[in-house]
Amino acid sequence: MGFTIESSVALNYLRDGPARQSMVVDEGDEEPTRLPILQEWPSSRGELSLRLLAAGDDLVVENDLMGRFRIRGDRSRMTMPIAGRVPGALREAFLWSTPFAVASVDAEHVFVHAAAVDVAGSAILLLGDTGAGKTTLSAAFHSSGHRLLSDDGARCTVRSRSVWPGPALLRMRPDMAKRMDRRDLELIHETSEKTHFAVSAERRGDGRPVPISAIVFLNWGPHGTKTLSVETAISRLWSLSFYPPGEEAGVAAFAGLTEIADAVPVYAVSRPRDDGEPSRVVERLLDSCLG
Repeated sequence: MGFTIESSVALNYLRDGPARQSMVVDEGDEEPTRLPILQEWPSSRGELSLRLLAAGDDLVVENDLMGRFRIRGDRSRMTMPIAGRVPGALREAFLWSTPFAVASVDAEHVFVHAAAVDVAGSAILLLGDTGAGKTTLSAAFHSSGHRLLSDDGARCTVRSRSVWPGPALLRMRPDMAKRMDRRDLELIHETSEKTHFAVSAERRGDGRPVPISAIVFLNWGPHGTKTLSVETAISRLWSLSFYPPGEEAGVAAFAGLTEIADAVPVYAVSRPRDDGEPSRVVERLLDSCLG
């Protein structure tokens, strides 16, 4: 994460280890006052259910189900709604998604919608559109003995070309969760849409950043691997990145992604949907992208 988290709230997915920044996570319901909307995202069903609001120097992420999450302007504190409205596991999982992405972006860091795994001290970022299989492959890496760094979002330090381990959280569709190897995973919460696991303490590792050795865009199709040009890599990274509204933030994010793409090999890897055992895909990825 890159943050040492202090909280009186029980949190399931934190890792030990040094960090460069400190953040307090507490709870307290926000007043339902009208705030300016900076950005909004439609849900999969078409409603506008997620919004980024301005509250003076602070930012507020508002979700119709979860409530409001406030991020202090200096990124030293995040406040989430008081427990009871939704199960604590869902509240924490949401905390580490959009609210944490908002808190993560600064002059030194970019945030991309990606899973990340640690292979012998080197990180692979797995990117792709929704449904491309990022979570399934990251779970397969975990089952193969590698360390899961994040299942859905990656905070990267531009200068060192490294990724900070995110929450030790794995969210999967229930049908996929039933078929996977659950060793070293603790079941935290189940819904009809997602099964939430926490990685066991023995497999989490610490919070030190891991150098990025490869960036992989996942696609469905015949087996194939190709190296992407820097220009193509930047375009695809840009479409899957998060940055706060505003020209200055956009310029900084684009410059950061360009610097990373210029220094780290980027691949497009395709595989058929009926490929079978995910561990074989893991082996092919290791051979083609780290071999």
